[in-house]
Amino acid sequence: MPKSLHAFFIPILLTSFIFAQEIPSFAVLDLEGRGISPIEAVSLTDRLRSELVKTETVAVIERGQMEQILSEQDFQLLGCTSDECAVEVGQLLSVTNMIAGSIGRVGSIYTLDVRIISVETGEITSSITRDYRGEVEGLLGEIR
Repeated sequence: MPKSLHAFFIPILLTSFIFAQEIPSFAVLDLEGRGISPIEAVSLTDRLRSELVKTETVAVIERGQMEQILSEQDFQLLGCTSDECAVEVGQLLSVTNMIAGSIGRVGSIYTLDVRIISVETGEITSSITRDYRGEVEGLLGEIR
């Protein structure tokens, strides 16, 4: 089981977008926490969003902007974990892709499962699952 995610995680997730003609736009739903606290899930989601921005290969909508647009549309994100809901959010935000997923814990092993969903087709265009053994705070340095 690999200890480190960072050597592969973001580049593998974005492989199909590296050579795109236009810069694709993304919004990131909060990772669904399974066996971790909601605050930890939000912190890991924020790290994922920041690392996506650092790639400079995609446009990423910021959390605050996303919340403002959805609030104006009277849309509640609470319980939005399905791909269908992600597509609906993506349409409201006018992005081409949504990132959704979960982080779960079994004992000292964390499983990060992230997928990219095309807002146009509703299809999962990319997904990646990685396992990490250690403490949850170690994941902050691993999502790259």
